[in-house]
Amino acid sequence: MTLFGWIAGPALALAFGAAAQEAPQAVSATYLCAGDAVLQVAYLNLPGAPGWAVVAYGGRLVPMQAGPTGSGVRYLAMDGGGLVWHGKGDEGFLARDSGDRQDMLLEDCRRTGS
Repeated sequence: MTLFGWIAGPALALAFGAAAQEAPQAVSATYLCAGDAVLQVAYLNLPGAPGWAVVAYGGRLVPMQAGPTGSGVRYLAMDGGGLVWHGKGDEGFLARDSGDRQDMLLEDCRRTGS
């Protein structure tokens, strides 16, 4: 297990504690983005609940909750900082949503083998 897994796993468990009566599906993924940037994302899907993700960005872990989108899955930062991770299949992008516009932070992200 990677350092990210050791940190994100307990963080997710604490955040969602007793809500998980059934076994959650947890997956971690590494994405290679434009400019050779690497992004790590841990996903947690609880039965009957919205999806959750923790994104490692800017030297910190950012907990996110799945929100409405037209296609794929759109995760919104829970800290109000405006970070958005939008994934569809093995691809995605990270942006900062400031309400009236969305600034791309990492784009053309593709999931690697790990």
